[in-house]
Amino acid sequence: MGPHHPERTLAQLANSIPPEPQLYEAVWRRSAARRFSGGVVAMEAELAELTDAIEPEPGQLVVDIGCSEGLYARTLAGRGAAVLAVDHSREFLVQAQRRAGDAGVTLWPIRALAQHLPLADGSVQAAVIGGTLNEIGDVAAALSETRRVLSDAGRVFSTSLIDATGRVGRAVQRAVGVSGISFPTLAETCRSFEDAGLSVTDARSDGILLRIRAVAR
Repeated sequence: MGPHHPERTLAQLANSIPPEPQLYEAVWRRSAARRFSGGVVAMEAELAELTDAIEPEPGQLVVDIGCSEGLYARTLAGRGAAVLAVDHSREFLVQAQRRAGDAGVTLWPIRALAQHLPLADGSVQAAVIGGTLNEIGDVAAALSETRRVLSDAGRVFSTSLIDATGRVGRAVQRAVGVSGISFPTLAETCRSFEDAGLSVTDARSDGILLRIRAVAR
């Protein structure tokens, strides 16, 4: 981590406090896509979109930014890619290693912030960001850093949540906003990618679940 430290929002603190790191994937993550997409997108479909966007293969170096327990990282590693699993939470990285071992795949865990990746310029061929943009803090800096470490035409796949349109949904998002979680619009999210030098090639939303594919330009 060096001199860099995560913002101490409630959402980020929870990532290091048991039992969240141990239960996140089993209790929350596995049903999140279906829940936030209004029942349209199951986790299996989400992971199929991930692999279609990244096209993992042996020799490809991928960074999973905000990896949590390593769901995206394991999926890509299982298809041959070498995956750097980045998270600020030591507890999440321990869980990611444990789950990778159980799945028979290898991950390379790195404790770092999305805004300060300890990687060389243009060193990875793809980057994935699974559900962390909403609580990652400085999104502009994180996406600029993503672009820095990507090779030209490197691929990006991201899932995040956008603002709700219904009254109840907006009220819930305002309430959880005090924990440090933000819900930008679809247009705002796409603009953040474009401003960072990442050209959005596809932006698909169901419910409040947004999936973005982009390439480094």
